Amino acid sequence: MEAAMERRRMMGLGLLAGLAISCSGGGGGSGPPSGNFLDSAVSGLTYTSGTLVGTTDSNGRFRYRPGQQVMFAVGDLVIGLGPGAPIMTPVDLEGFATDETNEVVINIARFLQTLDFDQDPDNGIEITEAVQMAASGVNIDFTQSVANFETLEQADVDTITAVLPGGSRTLVPAAQAQAHLASTLRTAVAGRYEGRYSGDDSGPFAVFIDQSGSLFGWAVSAFDGTINLTGGADTAGGFVAGDASTGAMFMGTLEADGTLSGTWQLGPESGSFSGSRRLAVDNDLDRDLIASLAGTYVGTTTTGGLVEAITVLMDAQGNLTQPAPDDNISATVTRTSATTLTFQGLDDEGSRFQGTIDMAGNLSGSFNNNLENESGTFEATLQ
Repeated sequence: MEAAMERRRMMGLGLLAGLAISCSGGGGGSGPPSGNFLDSAVSGLTYTSGTLVGTTDSNGRFRYRPGQQVMFAVGDLVIGLGPGAPIMTPVDLEGFATDETNEVVINIARFLQTLDFDQDPDNGIEITEAVQMAASGVNIDFTQSVANFETLEQADVDTITAVLPGGSRTLVPAAQAQAHLASTLRTAVAGRYEGRYSGDDSGPFAVFIDQSGSLFGWAVSAFDGTINLTGGADTAGGFVAGDASTGAMFMGTLEADGTLSGTWQLGPESGSFSGSRRLAVDNDLDRDLIASLAGTYVGTTTTGGLVEAITVLMDAQGNLTQPAPDDNISATVTRTSATTLTFQGLDDEGSRFQGTIDMAGNLSGSFNNNLENESGTFEATLQ
């Protein structure tokens, strides 16, 4: 019995699958695949991949040849290159980098954010044609230390940014650029992941990762039924880890194609898991709209004839939770329009839910639980 119970716990580990960085990339049709270059979406970068040449659009979109490098530049000033993938960031332009703490990556992020036309990278980084032309013939060494980069390259940055409103700009502070890129990387892995785990126990799992990197979800065991999973995602190397409510531990990695894999262990028993991303977060969220609607929402949820009170908290990044001791949901804003936020998430009983928040602070949506054959609706208002 103890061995069987331990096996059930291990299932929870499979939930890791959710962290794949496949975000919003992937081209359709029969042509070359497309990707998005992000530190927020970066438009106005020229790119080259084999015979493909172009400029990133407002979503940071580019085309690439599978298996070939993509070189990105501002005008003819090359900022770096890396293997083509559905999602690329400054981290992918430095072969030895695993996250936003690498000095080359910080230098690239500072440079791009400094060139942003409206100096608000949260709404995307726009590199204008005037900046592209001003960068022609300029050489910048991104491989220096952060300190040397600031000292030795500021004069060239002055030259390039002189064509922008307000004239020449000082490089964005390193800590500020690093923090913004970290936020972009967390958003890039946010979403819902589903897959299966195997070994001394086996079954399906689903996990949701919000924009703060928190991991939450469930797995199903023939022995223990529904198992809760909690953990986190690290931007360093696409690493995820966590625990199951049964005591099992899991860890794994995420790949650029949106897949994840890893192992779990509970005492002498162990196994593996794999899965893929089923729901991603848009890379052009309206951060100002999200922040304006952050707060506490109070209302009701209805399942059949049962009506219960609910309280939902949404932070300024768009992550939704419930206050203690009812912290049994994890959701995040996945899309924004001019007047509406759309969110999706999971609860700890196996439900998937989705809903919207309008400009007046009205939250509403529905949920479905295939494990317990239940469904219902919810509504709440901003207090």
